[in-house]
Parts: sequence; structure tokens; C-alpha cells
Amino acid sequence: MGRTHPARRRLGRRAVAILRHLEHRGGHSPEREAEERLCFDKRHVADYAWRIAQALEQRYGFPYGIRTTNDGFFMRLFQIGDHGVKVTGGFSSVEVEIDSLKTLLEHSYGRF
Repeated sequence: MGRTHPARRRLGRRAVAILRHLEHRGGHSPEREAEERLCFDKRHVADYAWRIAQALEQRYGFPYGIRTTNDGFFMRLFQIGDHGVKVTGGFSSVEVEIDSLKTLLEHSYGRF
């Protein structure tokens, strides 16, 4: 089995399962083709991102950074040791990014 990113080891089983699912969607498979034919309600997509952020908040505490807009976009940035986990979502997509906290802060808020 490959090496696991240190931040991923601390995320918890539920978040890791979600991240694995998101990573594996990039490959070509019959399951992926079936997923592409599925149509998700936009509210469900937004709910998935919110649930990932809530699971991280319950485990690691209040987010280090928060951004929300009136058109359904939101971002939560969590600090886990020296690493950061950024969850962004809206009505069309959910993204989870793991990197150094400094890098995620610079991408989210600009250089400081």
C-alpha cells in the first residue's frame, strides 16, 4: 500500500473514505460512466460539502478560515497540525484540498 499523507492519517475514517471516493472518480471505469449519467439535485451537492465540513469541525474544532457568499458558495479551512484541509462547495461541485496550511492560506486569502 502507498504512503499516506500525514494530514490524511489524522482526518478520521469518514473524511478519508469521502476523500478516497473523490480521488477514485478520476479513473475510467464502468462505475464512473454510470456516475456521469446520474443527475444530482443541486441541494444534495451543497449538502455533501456541508457534511464534510461539519465532520471536520466536530473532530478538529472551529475552522481556521470561513468564506460564504449569497450565491451558495462556501469555504471552510481547517488546521490539522502544520497542514490545512480546505473544503469548498456550492450547488455544482465539492472540493477537498489537503496541503500545508500556509499554502492554502495564500491561495484562499493572498500572501500575508
